[in-house]
Amino acid sequence: LTQQTRVWVGYDRAALYLAFHCAEDRMAQLRANVTQPDGPVWQDDDVAIFLDPGASRGTYYQLEINSLGTVFDSSNDDRSWDSGARTGARHDGAAWILEVAIPWDDLATVARPGQRWGINLGRQQKSRPETSSITSTFKETVHFADLIFE
Repeated sequence: LTQQTRVWVGYDRAALYLAFHCAEDRMAQLRANVTQPDGPVWQDDDVAIFLDPGASRGTYYQLEINSLGTVFDSSNDDRSWDSGARTGARHDGAAWILEVAIPWDDLATVARPGQRWGINLGRQQKSRPETSSITSTFKETVHFADLIFE
């Protein structure tokens, strides 16, 4: 892929936190149109977060978030689920940066040290077009990577 994406993950007693740094040498072509929560964010440049608490390899939560911080969220394709995610987004000259906080209350669980979850993270770039993720597919939980809480 032509543009690097870096992600940091952390947590505390209140929430799970992710920070994305999405390098972009075509900032003028960055697609960022969707402002309505649960709108078709995947039509914009966006990042994807898939979480499988407890690594069940069956149940997952999905968040798609564009460079404006607009969130689409679902649970196993049930669009009525609301992640309660708070976002902060900004652009600098060579990247867009996204910070996300997902409250444990909305995930119906709290991660504990030593616990393993399934995770997949991805990014869609519309001007190239390029799609990347840490696993071979977005939604197939059997292929999710392991997230181990310390």
